[in-house]
Amino acid sequence: MMTIEDNAGNQNDPFGKKKAAFDESKLRMLDEIFENKEWNEATIDERERRILNVIQERWPDEVARQKEESTLSA
Repeated sequence: MMTIEDNAGNQNDPFGKKKAAFDESKLRMLDEIFENKEWNEATIDERERRILNVIQERWPDEVARQKEESTLSA
């Protein structure tokens, strides 16, 4: 990812400039971000939904347990 200093220096920059700063990263999870022309609420929501689906597929028992605990504590 980025150092704290680099991240702080880029936090208010437009997506294109941030994309260039992150381009040196070797983390696979960032590849999807770089493939987008825009990074906005819709693309973030879509990525979040896909990540949550992967989590539910890989750890269904843990997801169900977490849902049950949150329902019981409400």
